[in-house]
Amino acid sequence: MNIAFDAAAILGASRQRGMGYYVKQLMCHMIKQDKSNKYYFFNCLEPYHLFAEARPNLQEDYFYLGNKLMLGEHRELNCIYSNLLRRYLRDNNIDVFIITVPFAIGPGVRMPQGGHLPLYEENWFEGCRVVAIAYDLIPKLFSDLYLRSSAVAENYERQHKQLQ
Repeated sequence: MNIAFDAAAILGASRQRGMGYYVKQLMCHMIKQDKSNKYYFFNCLEPYHLFAEARPNLQEDYFYLGNKLMLGEHRELNCIYSNLLRRYLRDNNIDVFIITVPFAIGPGVRMPQGGHLPLYEENWFEGCRVVAIAYDLIPKLFSDLYLRSSAVAENYERQHKQLQ
């Protein structure tokens, strides 16, 4: 099976928090232990390698989205990002795509690189199964504390509904 995962948890706003550490450790252990599947690291944030040495069952790809993630920042340019992702899934025959932090992308969630990544759309994944790591549901329970911004609250609710 060909399994792809995004870089949002490992290199995004969650990189220095529990979610970032958890996802990095999870993916690295899966890649080390699972020799029967091929893994693809879909990275649009910054040049980065998960391991110091190459792994035969890991393909790491970095795509530059422009200064301060311009292609993710501007809604009218999201079609370029969606076409990039669709082509990546098709060209690599991806069977499963793992969204590493479904609640920590989209408008209102600033990445360390500046800008934000667009929210994933369901139709970008035609022919591919999607898995999301829903690590932290605390914002749902304490929305008055964590979802104060209307943009962040809307993104969170939208992503939560897509996961159901």
